[in-house]
Amino acid sequence: MKSDRNWVYFITRIIVTIYFTLYHRLSVYGKEKIPRDRPVIIASNHASYLDPPVVGYAFFPGYLKFIAWDKLFSFRPFGAFLRAMGSVPVSQQDKNSSAALLRLVMGFIKEGFNVFICPEGHRTSRKSSPRAASRRGSARPAASPSAARNATSRLPG
Repeated sequence: MKSDRNWVYFITRIIVTIYFTLYHRLSVYGKEKIPRDRPVIIASNHASYLDPPVVGYAFFPGYLKFIAWDKLFSFRPFGAFLRAMGSVPVSQQDKNSSAALLRLVMGFIKEGFNVFICPEGHRTSRKSSPRAASRRGSARPAASPSAARNATSRLPG
């Protein structure tokens, strides 16, 4: 698969690996089921601020293009970091951006990139099902459903 890795992605990957390995003792199950011969869309729930780095950690050595809420890019240093990591800002308010987002994601897939997106568009509340994105039937060809469980106890949204 295609990769736009750079030094920011590499250093962040090292930090995230150390953090999740030592502090959370993270276990990854089903990694062998992720197709490595074609690009995939990783569709995950979003119960915590930790979900994107957890999925990036679990997906390694693959490279992910992250679809992220545009407000995260407001603070310029953090926005620059997100862009360096391969994140793309998307507005929840602009309905025209939905079609543009679909074209963007399909363009990434055609170019050979893997894409991470939270279809809910926001963090899941504790009252809704944390397994919503991983229910049977949510996957299509070239899509891999994923779910981060128990993340809200570590860093709630």
